[in-house]
Amino acid sequence: MYQPLPRNVLVRLRPVPSGYEYVRVDNDILLMAVATHKIVDAVAILSRL
Repeated sequence: MYQPLPRNVLVRLRPVPSGYEYVRVDNDILLMAVATHKIVDAVAILSRL
């Protein structure tokens, strides 16, 4: 199950391309395609930001 990222974390990351969003799974920040819910990239570990 994924969760949206808090605003204070989103402002530290690069803007996402259209059709994608950052999500949190456990302690990982992932880039997800909105239409398919496929994970396309592992971006960071939340505790390291």
